[in-house]
Amino acid sequence: MGLSKESSFFELREQTDRSVAIVGVSWLDGLFEACLSLYLRQPDTGEMDTDKATEKALDEVFNAEGPLGSFSAKCKMAYLLNIIGPKTFKDLKIINDIRRQFAHYAKTEAPNREMEPLSFLAVSISDKTNNLRSRTTRRVMVKKRPDDSPAAIAFMSAIDAIAIGLRSHVSMIEEGKEPAPLP
Repeated sequence: MGLSKESSFFELREQTDRSVAIVGVSWLDGLFEACLSLYLRQPDTGEMDTDKATEKALDEVFNAEGPLGSFSAKCKMAYLLNIIGPKTFKDLKIINDIRRQFAHYAKTEAPNREMEPLSFLAVSISDKTNNLRSRTTRRVMVKKRPDDSPAAIAFMSAIDAIAIGLRSHVSMIEEGKEPAPLP
C-alpha cells in the first residue's frame, strides 16, 4: 500500500467494518515493512551477485513464512528496535486481535441470540477499542462514515495515528535524522 499520506486512509473510510479492520492492518503492515527495511542491508553495492543475494534475503525475511512475515512479528521487531514504544506496541496487539476477529468470524451473536454480521458495535470488539490509546487529531476524523460507532472511530483513529508516526519515522531516517520512537 506504500507510504501515501492520504489515499489509503480515505480508502479505509469507505469500507465495511470488516474491511476497515483487515485493510487497516494490511496498510500498517506495509508501513512497518518499509520502516523495518531501512534498518536492514539494502541491495545497493553495485555488485550483481551481492545485490541479488540481498534482494533474495529481504524477500525471504518478509514473505509470509519468513521471520518478519506476519504483522505481529513486524510489530515485535519494531518494538525491539525502539521504533515504537510500549503504548503503541500495546495498541498494535489490540488492533491485531480485532483484525483477527474480523478475519476469522464473519458473524457474532446478537443480544436477541440471532447471528448478525460482526461489526464494531459488537461488545467483543467495542470493549477492545476502549483500550486503544493512539489517536489522531486530524480534522479528517471529524467526517465520519454514516454508521460509525465510537469503536469504529477509535479503531480508525489509532490506525491513522500509528501510520502518521511510521511515515514520519521513515521520512526522518531518509533525511539522515534520528527519529524518536512512537510512544
